[in-house]
Amino acid sequence: MGERGLPRRVKLAQLKEECERRRHERVQEQHAWLCQVLNGHYRYYGVPTNYQALAQFRRRVRALWHWSLSRRSQRGRWRRAKRDAFDKRFALPEPRIQHPWPEKRSADPRWKPSAGNPLAGFCPGGGPKGPSLPEQPDLQKATGAVLGTAERIEEVIVIVDAAFGGRERGRAPSGRELGDAPLRVASS
Repeated sequence: MGERGLPRRVKLAQLKEECERRRHERVQEQHAWLCQVLNGHYRYYGVPTNYQALAQFRRRVRALWHWSLSRRSQRGRWRRAKRDAFDKRFALPEPRIQHPWPEKRSADPRWKPSAGNPLAGFCPGGGPKGPSLPEQPDLQKATGAVLGTAERIEEVIVIVDAAFGGRERGRAPSGRELGDAPLRVASS
């Protein structure tokens, strides 16, 4: 299999352990669980040209499940007819390609990275929760009204910090101690 098959081998080893752990559960519960596992695998790895790998994964999962069920008792050997009847009753989902070809994906607006989210791709964190960048402060208004004394300049700094979501900490430029109190906004 090489390095490309390593994640698949690891996943199959994990599934083998889980099948052994679930060996004595009802077959219906095991079937439902394996269907979820396979459908999730198909949704993630179901890209065009990957059908053979999906089919191989399904065959291996099926073989693991049969092996696990045959270990439930000492008389657990299955003949072909019994295995075929079991597979017909508890059929595992067939592989499906879930993702479109790249040409179709770029033509369909639902597959574009910014579909439904104008901020997608611009900066991380933007979207329905709100923009990730703070609103730009009106510096002209803040500085134009309060230039004059050192106290006023200190208030302008506090206004600009408030606009960028900061909190007062440490010392002000005048040497006055500032606590963790919420920012005050100077009125003009």
